Amino acid sequence: HVIDRQTGKTFKEVIPGPVWSTLKGLYVTSACGVVPAHHLRCCLRRLTEHAGRKMRSRSSQKDIRKFCDVYNIDLDEVLLPLSEFATMNDFFTRELKPSARPIHSSEEPGVFTSCADCRLIIFQTLEEATSIWIKGLKFSLTELLGEAVAKPFLEKPGCSVAVCRLAPQDYHRFHFPCGPGKVLGQSYLAGEYYSVN
Repeated sequence: HVIDRQTGKTFKEVIPGPVWSTLKGLYVTSACGVVPAHHLRCCLRRLTEHAGRKMRSRSSQKDIRKFCDVYNIDLDEVLLPLSEFATMNDFFTRELKPSARPIHSSEEPGVFTSCADCRLIIFQTLEEATSIWIKGLKFSLTELLGEAVAKPFLEKPGCSVAVCRLAPQDYHRFHFPCGPGKVLGQSYLAGEYYSVN
């Protein structure tokens, strides 16, 4: 469930039927327990690669309107008209109008301004964050980010952790909405990325 911070209302995320059925089959059913891990990973990789090719193809443009309807996307916030998006991926990384996300207290150092539309969880400390379970497993920052990326955070006491999880209806465009933020580097994390639904 998700809490809308503007209204305070709790709602369940929209997951289209075929997606829900596939995820349930992969993560919930006892059949997953007897499928060798390698075969499951290969199947998920093929499904993901196929979906990626489809979303990058021009034929995916016809699905954008339906996607907006299913996920109740406010098109008044989108900078360009739908006809300007050549593919679903183009729409996924859409720009919003400058007025779509007003920023309050942008100069206040104690205020966190999210870098994306997302389901946001903030943990006051690293210890608090790593005491939770993700997908039924404990995790460490080193396992999550890799040793080289995690090391500076592990050596600096008092770090907080923000988990920004994008859902399909969120615009997938990371940015620094205020302040002097800039990307210092990027790291590729090897392995499979699974849906969190």
